Amino acid sequence: MKKIVISLLAVALGASALFAQSTEERPTNPFWIGVQGGGLLSYNENCFSYREAGKAVDLLSLQGSVSVGYDVTRKLGFRLNVNYDGKNDGANNSHQTAGGGFWPYNFKSVSAFVDATWNLTDEFYEGPFAPKAYIGVGMGHTYDMTDSGHPWQRALMTDPNNSFGFRVGFLCELRLSDVFGVFVDFAAEAYTDNFNGLQPTKEEKKNSAEGYPGYPFDLRGVGSFGLALHF
Repeated sequence: MKKIVISLLAVALGASALFAQSTEERPTNPFWIGVQGGGLLSYNENCFSYREAGKAVDLLSLQGSVSVGYDVTRKLGFRLNVNYDGKNDGANNSHQTAGGGFWPYNFKSVSAFVDATWNLTDEFYEGPFAPKAYIGVGMGHTYDMTDSGHPWQRALMTDPNNSFGFRVGFLCELRLSDVFGVFVDFAAEAYTDNFNGLQPTKEEKKNSAEGYPGYPFDLRGVGSFGLALHF
């Protein structure tokens, strides 16, 4: 985990040092604020049980974000993005429960990321579109977990939780003018394993057939549509 954090920070700091010295012309309105919202897919421990119960669609929920950004050059930018989701989805482990069953629960989350964005426009085409790739580091806070009714595992869960997160994504903006724009934003996020209140032990993860995927992160896929104001 430490190696991942150090590598991500090195990439962000290295990019900043390199491109902040660029002679590229800065945008006319380098500051921007944005609001966005859309769907979210939760992919945590035991998400397989939603599929087995025919409830996979329940892993989808609605989320919203606000952003404040600054374009250092036409290429490099940074933004602070804060996200809220009132219904992340999880489940207790039916494969380790006598009689099986389906033990879903949900919880609220607030996440904050600092993203480094890289404008791809010149590499692809000129025009009103601004496609950007980004990488970010941040934190997620989860709380208010509902009771799944599981006979024993619910008592082992933690609530609230603070989790380190990192993500990669793609953002494409259509500039309607120098001031206004609309954009779509897609991200894959990973959080340390207590994000959903469950942190399986190494012994529990050894046999994926028991329901644990064996990787040390809780995952989310996020898709949004947004409005941007540049100034």
